Amino acid sequence: MGTWTVDDLAAELVDSFDIDLEAARRSAEVFLEMLENTQERVIDRECIPRDVVDEVRSATMGAIFSLGSDALTADLGKARTAVEVAQQALDAKISERTELVRRAIALGVPIPVVTRASGLSRARIYQIKADL
Repeated sequence: MGTWTVDDLAAELVDSFDIDLEAARRSAEVFLEMLENTQERVIDRECIPRDVVDEVRSATMGAIFSLGSDALTADLGKARTAVEVAQQALDAKISERTELVRRAIALGVPIPVVTRASGLSRARIYQIKADL
């Protein structure tokens, strides 16, 4: 393709970097404006030359890779760790509840009482009972 529109450029960024279309459009516009300001020229959004497309793609790639050290990725890592810790705590509480259900059944507590107290379905209580 000899010349590109800004929509073509955005689609190229989506395909190249697996980013959201709106993010690609914003990136294209930001880098086109930067090129216009630094090169003191106007770039027609309906007729973007190939060399400009290459410059925008390169700048977008640089911006994406620089995010690797960004605070956002650090926050994502912290969130992942928090989710993992919460999942472990949840798993432990589920195991604890299951053990309490087993003890209640073994002591002869009626199933409807165990169901209400545990918040589990009657079917789940019977599954736990079958595993005794």
